[in-house]
Amino acid sequence: MNESTEALMAEAIRLGSQRKLCREYARIVDMELPIEGENIGVYPWQAEFHNAGADYPERCLLAANQTGKSRSGAAETAIHLTGEYPNWWQGRRFTHPVQWWTGAERTEDSKDIIQSALLGQQGDHGTGWIPKTHIVKVTYRQAGVPEVVDKIYVQHKSGGISE
Repeated sequence: MNESTEALMAEAIRLGSQRKLCREYARIVDMELPIEGENIGVYPWQAEFHNAGADYPERCLLAANQTGKSRSGAAETAIHLTGEYPNWWQGRRFTHPVQWWTGAERTEDSKDIIQSALLGQQGDHGTGWIPKTHIVKVTYRQAGVPEVVDKIYVQHKSGGISE
């Protein structure tokens, strides 16, 4: 494989991961079928959690480790920041830019879990839940841990900027 082919493949992989929000949250998984190939998406319990937002502004997602809690939180944050709601979404919808907060007990967790889920890996913003095409600006803060995000400015579907 030559360098130009490798570069094209790397770009295709990067663009593919950029579409995570649209691809992985486009539909609900059919639990009657194997979870593979085209049967990827939101688990029914995740959809129920998101849709409960229509009636409950505060919700708790309590589940075992490695079951999709961070994925659900990051996806919902990105969905509200961008205003790009999947067809199945029955939860609360914001037709205007929003101001959103996330938090963690430790700065390291904020960077390693929340920041990477929303933006992707350090230096490759747009590979997390917030699509690169919607990221306007990212600012950082000094918190004893290098390169911890302070604010993410996100283009909302309405034309304004979410924070």
